[in-house]
Amino acid sequence: MGRGYTRKPQNSHPGVRITLPPQYDKCLGLRATSPGSPFAVILYMNYSLLRVEDDAVTVALFKRALRQSPFRLRVATNSDEAFLLLRAQVPAMVVADYWLPGMNGLEFLSQVRHLHPKLKAILHTAGPFHPPSQSLDIPVLAKPCSEPELQNLFKQLESSQS
Repeated sequence: MGRGYTRKPQNSHPGVRITLPPQYDKCLGLRATSPGSPFAVILYMNYSLLRVEDDAVTVALFKRALRQSPFRLRVATNSDEAFLLLRAQVPAMVVADYWLPGMNGLEFLSQVRHLHPKLKAILHTAGPFHPPSQSLDIPVLAKPCSEPELQNLFKQLESSQS
């Protein structure tokens, strides 16, 4: 294969290489390095998880649970920080605490769902939780949860990414 376009991954996980014929150069807005040569588009799976949590102990639990996982943890302590991280890169999943400074986790996740309807989202909360009348289809993960429970959740997410 001749020279083409490559893009370095944002993390160390392998991507999927797709080689497209030259007639796609124009419609994709890319130019191969030599006329008529094929180029490669490399798509990298998104292996990041955004955790919106202001409790350091819970964040540490998530970090431990993610040790054997390909997911990279990004942490925000409030909704404003989380929206900034979302603008920089949309993660594979968002897990938000219910009790957050500023707005509660359910309000945050409903706004996230409005911006990114297919994004996986989980509300993580302690105590009984009664969902609002409008269905947001956001699963609830009870606090406290064990490291094996989190690892199982991440394995399910990883298999859905493949």
